[in-house]
Amino acid sequence: MEKADHAQAQVFLHLLTHEARTLTHEIMRTYGPAAHHLEAELRMVQRYIARLQRRFPDTRTHHPG
Repeated sequence: MEKADHAQAQVFLHLLTHEARTLTHEIMRTYGPAAHHLEAELRMVQRYIARLQRRFPDTRTHHPG
């Protein structure tokens, strides 16, 4: 079961890292209230990444946040 959890964490980290990059690019192109909304969403994604990396420390080398 632990191996399956680790594999799932890697998939989630890949998806979350991609989402963080996408949000970062969007923030750079957006101004005003829309940018603030995207920044809040980015912080939430970064928290999810940090939680997964704390739970599965060896994933840090594979998916930097």
